[in-house]
Amino acid sequence: MRVWTVSEAKAGTLTQCLGVARLIDPKPRKVVVKRELPAWQRGMLSPYRRLKVPEPDLIISCGGVANSHVQAIVAACKVKPFTVHLATPQPDYEQMFDMAFISRHDWNETKARRANWHEMVGVPHQISREILDGFREQARQRWAPKGDKVVTVLAGGPNRAYLYDDATVDRLIETIKGFAADGWTVLASTSRRSRSDLLGRLLALRSERIVVWDREGENPYRDYLAAADAFLVTKDSITMACEALATGRPTYVFDLAKNPGPRLDKFEWFHRDMSETLRLTRPFEGMLDAYPYQPPHESQRVAETIMAEIAKRRPDLVKRAAATAEARKAENAAKQADEGHSGIAATYDTTFAHHRKWLEEHKLLGRPWFFLGSAPDPTIPAKLADNTVYAYIKFAGRSARMHGLPPADITLLTRWKELQQAANLDLKLILRLRPDVNWRGRINRALGRAGIAESQLTSRERDDYVVKTLGSLFSGVGSEKRPSNGVGMICFALAHGIEQVVIAGLSFDVSGHEYERSTAPRRHAAEDRAALSVMAQRYPGVSTTEPSVHEATGLPLYSAS
Repeated sequence: MRVWTVSEAKAGTLTQCLGVARLIDPKPRKVVVKRELPAWQRGMLSPYRRLKVPEPDLIISCGGVANSHVQAIVAACKVKPFTVHLATPQPDYEQMFDMAFISRHDWNETKARRANWHEMVGVPHQISREILDGFREQARQRWAPKGDKVVTVLAGGPNRAYLYDDATVDRLIETIKGFAADGWTVLASTSRRSRSDLLGRLLALRSERIVVWDREGENPYRDYLAAADAFLVTKDSITMACEALATGRPTYVFDLAKNPGPRLDKFEWFHRDMSETLRLTRPFEGMLDAYPYQPPHESQRVAETIMAEIAKRRPDLVKRAAATAEARKAENAAKQADEGHSGIAATYDTTFAHHRKWLEEHKLLGRPWFFLGSAPDPTIPAKLADNTVYAYIKFAGRSARMHGLPPADITLLTRWKELQQAANLDLKLILRLRPDVNWRGRINRALGRAGIAESQLTSRERDDYVVKTLGSLFSGVGSEKRPSNGVGMICFALAHGIEQVVIAGLSFDVSGHEYERSTAPRRHAAEDRAALSVMAQRYPGVSTTEPSVHEATGLPLYSAS
């Protein structure tokens, strides 16, 4: 089913929509709005009057300013989509929504409840225990390798309900220091609303037991959640409390200085409800004791309720969604066939000769190759043959430098932006992967020239090298359509007759990079594992320095003797 989300850019609002939408459509279309649609843009001048993309079957919205935009989108659709709002709809738009899901704290006052309005515990989000459990071992190995107990502290910032006065910040800082003194490893993260001086004071606490995200690089929030044995969440964020509760682990709420008014009353009602009525959270009173509770799964429950209602009330949308899915499936099958999944391009021999000439001119053939990827903690061989070609995949040259390896003889790069980012590397020769050959590459090929410092390898040619070498692109093994570019580069070498290959810096599960630790998930893991397993059977000269790769694929462990 084709889903659109309509919301403000605020993280708490957007994640509610996506948390539900992605359980129905893995790739929903996001419409991010800044303000309510002016009256003069709701008719012939509507920005949605002529939709340039396939119209939605379902719209999930959140936030007051989204209402008018949803109305305009619905008016532009040939077939009315099913509409769901994740809050109390504004009075002028109540009739427009097929369903609304309203948090309990927004219903703490007496309100007329419509039959199509449903209650939620807290707010939906994109965190699930199943996902976090997949990252827990890796996250704990990084921050608590000795099995220490971990508390994740999630701090927000001042809002219309709560203040972060100096006394409150002092109390939070002392609490974190107390956790560390009691043997806890503390993982602390701030939000966009956090005071800059709070972040500064947290960073000053950093030690072996206190880890603070400095808001630089990739956000480790997901891994902080996965690693935790308990949580301390400041009162100003409803979303962070709900995300912590998804883990099923103790979640304590840190009190803040109060800003009297209706907003405070709503927040305080929420926290009393979560603690006293539902027994999900507990107020922090100095200890982090374990306690049992059944974690709510509101995103899943809301998504299932929506789909059940659509099936009952809008069978036309169900039928259209099924037809769309079949069309996508056929389109993908045709695209895969066109990309060479079932065969090798007729131009393979010509492009093979072009690349071979380039390799010959630079004296890279007839020598063993050492491939280095960027996975963390690569196993560097103590010795390689003197005439070894050092082949680095993308930015692995940074890892090589960290481990005292020489500059690359050949580097696989992709986009032009990466070339600029890699300017500080010693790049001798570049095998550059492109969607298509640019004008310079076409001239070189037309004139029979191999190119000088760069040879261009198209996406289709990379796939042909994999299929030629291993017999398959392994599409369907995992979530990707082919192995990684690193494996593609290894196939490129094998196809050109390189008999001895050593592979290092490759991982199927550890996230991030050796030169830049992060929580970026490892893509192509299933496809790479399958490809290297076939490689182990077909090419006895290929070995690896990585024990985990050896165990997963059967590639022999490299030995210098």
